[in-house]
Amino acid sequence: MKFNPDLLLAELSTASDCQVVVVALSGGLDSMALLHALHTLKLDGQLKQKLAAIHVNHGLNPGADDWQSFCEERCRLFTIPLKTVQLKLGSASVENLEERARNARYTAFESMLEKDECLLLGHHRDDQMETLILRLMRGSGPRGLGGIPRSRLLGNSRLLRPLLGFDRKALLEYAQSEGINWIEDDSNKAREFDRNFIRHELLPLIENRWPGYRESWAKTVQLSQEADAQLTELAQVDLRSVATRDRRIIQLTPLLSFSEPRQRNLLRHWLESIGFPGVGWTLLTRLTREIITARADTPAELSWRGGCLQRYRDQLYALADNPMPVLQEQQWSLQQQPVLDLPGNGGLGGASRVLNEDASNRRPLLQGGIDTLTVRYRSPGEMFRQAGRPAKSLKKLFQEAGMAPWLRARQPLLYLGEELVCIPGVGIAAGFAATSGEKGYVISWQPPDLLYGKVE
Repeated sequence: MKFNPDLLLAELSTASDCQVVVVALSGGLDSMALLHALHTLKLDGQLKQKLAAIHVNHGLNPGADDWQSFCEERCRLFTIPLKTVQLKLGSASVENLEERARNARYTAFESMLEKDECLLLGHHRDDQMETLILRLMRGSGPRGLGGIPRSRLLGNSRLLRPLLGFDRKALLEYAQSEGINWIEDDSNKAREFDRNFIRHELLPLIENRWPGYRESWAKTVQLSQEADAQLTELAQVDLRSVATRDRRIIQLTPLLSFSEPRQRNLLRHWLESIGFPGVGWTLLTRLTREIITARADTPAELSWRGGCLQRYRDQLYALADNPMPVLQEQQWSLQQQPVLDLPGNGGLGGASRVLNEDASNRRPLLQGGIDTLTVRYRSPGEMFRQAGRPAKSLKKLFQEAGMAPWLRARQPLLYLGEELVCIPGVGIAAGFAATSGEKGYVISWQPPDLLYGKVE
């Protein structure tokens, strides 16, 4: 398809709610053609939004500062506001340099955009073809084979790629016919980068054999996007059947009634919805085959890239990577300090009240005559006996109370002298509970939030 500025108007209609369209300007052919076309539309009165640009200086090429100067000069010529930012990427291997530069670039874009601005990138159809091959090499599913999305959210703003329907050849012809100058990045010829190898070695061979491959592959991209949309809809329905009051916890009984592929689909969307890192085939397969199928009475966990997924009883929990704090012994005066902060471990509360004589509404209270307690933590072989019950190990008591395994080492224990008199949330020791009509303390522990992300 031959390119001309008027063809951009249909693409830009999806950004009609934005007050400013901002071109991500590298100085290369694609972004310069896009900037020129938008400037033409602006002069003709067809572009209603304000026009601006952003240039990211990666500092990786010796000519990077010259490229920035080129973009600044072009924008001055067109009277287009330009923001620039310089990145500090440091040293990196060839294998991860592209990814690091890309991540840093998008982080910079997000930080520089305002809520009413829409970022326009110059990716074209040949970029889409290269991406499709890279995704195939990585074993991607429908989402990956859906390629580069035309639009998506970017922080509080939006991102749009209005050139995805055009080949690089069409943009080149447009730039030459309009006398547009651009920068040729010599690193684009370096075959050690995967994308450059695909562009210069692989795709020319494919085009020589199958000249119409772009149209066929574009159909694959569209079908993959449609399949991914349907899988997303299915996951949203399935998530409702496993949901709990906290979206970072799901129920396993309904999940296990699904087929394994359907389980993976649900788990993918659940984990992505809470921002869990590194959600891919390996993680999802280990979850379905090792964690959720473990015995219900056996805790099973999978640590993963700054997070942890743990099965406990009939639920699956998404936990953050929370290093155990240094749990220090503390003194607690119930009368002078109703709330005690436990550094890195939540807090204790001691509310004073009279034990209700109504047996149906009776809750064990710690005797009111007690003042200063010592807060300690679990030690091996410790036993505890509540009134009318045999002495039991703390391990057994924690299991009976349904305490999550990751909280047990953090559970504060309250001592009077050397005697364990209270385990908040579990019980009061025999001989230390208030009697009917007697004033006492309701002891509670608010543990830290160790789940991944935040409750919404």
